[in-house]
Amino acid sequence: MRDLFGDYQRQLFLLDHAGLPLKTVLEQIDLLGAEVVPVLRKELATDRPASVPTPRHTPPA
Repeated sequence: MRDLFGDYQRQLFLLDHAGLPLKTVLEQIDLLGAEVVPVLRKELATDRPASVPTPRHTPPA
């Protein structure tokens, strides 16, 4: 995505699609926070242009 759209700070995820059961939605949120977001943060931090500020809610390394 970076190659197509450049550096970005926000990503929208649709978790409750077509009335999924609550348990499934909560599992997706847990998976997103544990597996996906840390990888995205690491990848987006690589070669971040100086003009793009560091995200405010980045957890300590």
